[in-house]
Amino acid sequence: MDQLQLIKKMKSHHLGVRLAPREIEIPEWDLKIYIQRVTLGERDLIHQATRISTHQGMFMTLVQRAKDKDGHRIFSEGLHDEFFESVGPDPTVFDRIVHEINHGKEKVQKDSDEESDPTISNSSKPSMT
Repeated sequence: MDQLQLIKKMKSHHLGVRLAPREIEIPEWDLKIYIQRVTLGERDLIHQATRISTHQGMFMTLVQRAKDKDGHRIFSEGLHDEFFESVGPDPTVFDRIVHEINHGKEKVQKDSDEESDPTISNSSKPSMT
């Protein structure tokens, strides 16, 4: 198999798994969002934003990945300042949503004294023992 055929197979596989969106219900915002697997281009944009700040990366995760039932983006990059202006979203809800977008609905165990960071998985956090 030549390289171009291999790349076509890789893209075909990703398209197949990307087509089945996962639903996330956000009762605090009276909203359902739909998530598809991220493309390499979307992942790159999210990583670039994360280099600016963790919250910028989290916001870009919402922009790139949160879609409505018809597959259209719910948020746009132009809403960044409005999104974080003044009070902004509840950090606990915002963290939970981004974590669920990135990792599914798995429970996050956290020390009661430790603030949750959705960009770091529990297994990579230093042990307190």
